[in-house]
Amino acid sequence: MKASDVSFAQLQIGARNNNELGLAASYIQVEYGVSELEACWDGFAHTSDEHGLTFKSRKEIYTEFTDALNKYIDYLGESACLKMGSQVSWYS
Repeated sequence: MKASDVSFAQLQIGARNNNELGLAASYIQVEYGVSELEACWDGFAHTSDEHGLTFKSRKEIYTEFTDALNKYIDYLGESACLKMGSQVSWYS
């Protein structure tokens, strides 16, 4: 299965059932907009296909995309400690 076999709409549905993907995708969407998240997905799918990467399942695609999103968030210097269950203090 190629990453491009999964549409952006399918990715959004998958994020509802995958906590790690949901967290990273939600962060990008809230901070930068849905168009940025879709651009990230398009870039991931295109690059994966160009390099001939194949995946066993959608879950594997989601895992790899989550890793890529987290690296992008780190690159942006945004909340590098974004983890499930972490608390944010607005008063620190």
